[in-house]
Amino acid sequence: MKVYTDLDLVQNVKDYKCNKSLIELHNRHEKLCLSILYKLSKRFNCYFLVEEIKPEIHHLIYDSAHKYDEFRKTKFSTFLGNETKWLFFTKMNSITKSNNNRRLNDLLKHNLDENKEDICEDIFNISVDFLNEIKDERICKIFKLRYEVGKKNTNKVMPWHEVGAIMNLSSQGCINLHASGIKFLQERLKQEGIQHA
Repeated sequence: MKVYTDLDLVQNVKDYKCNKSLIELHNRHEKLCLSILYKLSKRFNCYFLVEEIKPEIHHLIYDSAHKYDEFRKTKFSTFLGNETKWLFFTKMNSITKSNNNRRLNDLLKHNLDENKEDICEDIFNISVDFLNEIKDERICKIFKLRYEVGKKNTNKVMPWHEVGAIMNLSSQGCINLHASGIKFLQERLKQEGIQHA
């Protein structure tokens, strides 16, 4: 009996609208989705969101199968995990718009304002996950160097000339790639119906 990979099942859902394949994907990955939701709900004290999102997991997996691009360097389970986080933050955003520290679009306010100390680490991490979907790997590296490594080493962002030296690019080249990353994240927010600042 043939054991189907996630990629086989995803292709069956895409090409043949195969319900059996969708059910198998659901059986394999429902626990992953729930685990992510429980962790995020605990971190943000939004337990009620788990119950709200639970009935949507089947549809989330269906949508993720259709969105998944096998030519990107991301496994389906990783992609689905990112989509689950994105759904959680989208729901949370609509409920807690008044709480700026909890809004996804805070990440984009003033292009990651370097004076802002309270950017939520989880929001940054999910943004990096999405930036990994961009074919130009330099963009994600630049974000990590600028905000993650810089903060870790000096508690400030890494200056552009230092980022450029590590990346073997000019400062302006890094700034341009950074702008492309911001634009990509803004488009993702737009797709989810979230207005960025």
